[in-house]
Amino acid sequence: MFFEKNGDIIVISGQTFPHREFIKSLGGKYNRLNRTWVIPFSEESLSSLGQFKLETPTQPSSVKKSAEPSKNQALTLSELTQRASTAISKEFPSDFLIIAEISSIDLRSYGYFIQLTEKMDSQKNISLSATLWQRNITKLKKTIPIPLQELLTVGSKICFRAEVSLYKDRGSISLNIIDIDPTYTKGLIAKKREATIKSLKDQGIFNDNRSHTLSELCVNIGLITAKGSRALSDFTDQLAQSKRPFKVHLCDAMMQGVTTEKSVLQALERLKHLKVQCVVITRGGGSATDLGWFDSLSLSQAVCRYPIPIISAIGHFEDISVVDLVAFNSQKTPTAAAEFFVKRLDSLENNLSSIKNQLHLSSKNILENRRKLLALQKQNFQARTRHFLSEKKNVISLLKNNISMTSQQTVDQAAMKLTMKRGQLHQDAQSTMQSYKTELKEFKHLIQTKDPKPWFDKGWSKILDAEGHVLTFENSKKGNVVSAIYPQGT
Repeated sequence: MFFEKNGDIIVISGQTFPHREFIKSLGGKYNRLNRTWVIPFSEESLSSLGQFKLETPTQPSSVKKSAEPSKNQALTLSELTQRASTAISKEFPSDFLIIAEISSIDLRSYGYFIQLTEKMDSQKNISLSATLWQRNITKLKKTIPIPLQELLTVGSKICFRAEVSLYKDRGSISLNIIDIDPTYTKGLIAKKREATIKSLKDQGIFNDNRSHTLSELCVNIGLITAKGSRALSDFTDQLAQSKRPFKVHLCDAMMQGVTTEKSVLQALERLKHLKVQCVVITRGGGSATDLGWFDSLSLSQAVCRYPIPIISAIGHFEDISVVDLVAFNSQKTPTAAAEFFVKRLDSLENNLSSIKNQLHLSSKNILENRRKLLALQKQNFQARTRHFLSEKKNVISLLKNNISMTSQQTVDQAAMKLTMKRGQLHQDAQSTMQSYKTELKEFKHLIQTKDPKPWFDKGWSKILDAEGHVLTFENSKKGNVVSAIYPQGT
């Protein structure tokens, strides 16, 4: 067994297995890949190591050192990797903190195999492998408050404590993760989320999608989720159970991983050309770090500016994304999102049923009131009619009496007038007869005076001119032709 002082540590190598518990008691940590132990340097540690009859680092001749190779000396691969491993152990004698982004992750029987990356510029990245062994996974599950699968996701940035070593069989540097700081990753997510929210509010679009109006009769729905996913079946099955005439237009999209943002944006663009009333963005759960894709500024801006309402159902109960905040409505699960539409139709149906019942009741009440009013008006009309007829009957009776009295008076007056007329007529007739008698006497006397017979009896005759006029002495002339009338003739 050999040891070497390197700064403030002591590196022990060789046949250490029989003494591993003792080395641990000195604070030693074993580097599995380099197969060396590292102990913090102290005089006490040196004294403790003295029992193995190892010379102290102050006696360089006792320390096993590899000779520096000359330019012409060839090294075997094992010698090269051994020297490189020793150099790495000297440079990184203990674990330290590292910040890196996960580019890929693979869960195997012995633990997580992780590929880490750091973006230097658009053309260049640095990559390094890391391993989280099962024994450390067991420890981390007891010490960190959130599940490992939520921290270890592709695209997330993590801060972890690791040991660096050279994997001799492949000649590659590898990191052995022994601890993870969950607050760093969560902090980055929160910081990114706050920056996105601030940007949306500064642009004045934070509430734009929530200001849309969603029809109560919303049955034509655009759906963005992964084809064949549990989220799709949960959403569509819940709609189908309602027996409502929903029509779902599916746009397949990646809902986890680095392509999430681009895939969802493309799906939103495709749905703009379909006649849908709203769009549902949903997935069937996932880690909290997966929510980071739904905190992106580009996706959040697209949701804010989308021309129709968007319903988000990202599927996480404890955390909400920026997309949840800016969407018209947010639900926790695909099933809850489907139920949201079913309840709206149920509410519409109930409202219509309530309106129908109210109209029926109102119509019934109106008809009943009208019926009562008509009955009352009928009674009033009948009463007024009876009163009117009674009044008219009284008037007629009064008129009849008046007419009867007037008729009798008229008849009496007429009879009196007739009697008076009769008397007057009789009187007038007598007077007329008397007048006629007088006139007759006078006419008789006149006739008698005009009658020539007495004159004829006395020997007179009547002389007439040629025209039949009585010829008088004054108008008689000599030579007139006259005729004389005698009782015996002309």
